Amino acid sequence: MFPAFAHAAPGDVSISPTVTGSNATVTITNGSGSLIGCNLYGLPADTAVTGDTKPVFGYTNPETLSAVIQPGSTKTVPLKLFTETGPDGSDTLPDGTYDLFWGCSEVPLGEGAEQWGTPTPVGPNSTAEPSRLVLPGAAPSTAPSVEPVAPVEQPAETCIGEICVPPEVVDIIGELWETYATP
Repeated sequence: MFPAFAHAAPGDVSISPTVTGSNATVTITNGSGSLIGCNLYGLPADTAVTGDTKPVFGYTNPETLSAVIQPGSTKTVPLKLFTETGPDGSDTLPDGTYDLFWGCSEVPLGEGAEQWGTPTPVGPNSTAEPSRLVLPGAAPSTAPSVEPVAPVEQPAETCIGEICVPPEVVDIIGELWETYATP
């Protein structure tokens, strides 16, 4: 039997991921009145989550008291590749597009503890949707080629009847005309 969890206010705990090159960090904001611990994990975008789904990378709150996030504070954590023992591999993540799932709960976790996060970690009482992370390589590596356009040469002068003016004066007259012609 699983312990019952209290329904948490959605804005109490939130995350903000940042991608820099092939690295990603997540800032966790604890606006609740409780100590919290958090777990985060990245899956290839739009992957169906089952009991057999293995995350590519993530973060698991270490089991040390200093790792918990104090009420009213923030903590920035690195996302690391998953190995057989959890997210303790390299912080250089593979290129691609990922969905970042997360769950945070009151510490100590027990009957009536509040939980926050995406649908998978916290079940039907989720407080957030997964965040989309795009790491280098998912976008085109080069800009599309564009054919150069031949420059248009300005006429030496513009003439209206017998009066001829240089192109820069035509532009000034055009701007003035637009200003005065607008009601």
